[in-house]
Amino acid sequence: KRNLMRTRQSRALAVSACPESETQIVSEIEDVFDRWESRIAEYELQGATRTHVCDQFEEGFRSEEEERELRAELQSL
Repeated sequence: KRNLMRTRQSRALAVSACPESETQIVSEIEDVFDRWESRIAEYELQGATRTHVCDQFEEGFRSEEEERELRAELQSL
């Protein structure tokens, strides 16, 4: 989040430093940053999905492991 804010601040400073005759360049720069931000958001969503799938797998594995341990303990009694 902090890096995103730094990026936005840098963009705002770059835009404010450019003379109005360079509006086209500024517009292109804004487009680049917008595409970059979209890509980052996409990667974050993909990462969240992968984490969720891994968590489900881990939870299932631990549940099976715990069940095996309980069955072994029950048999020993």
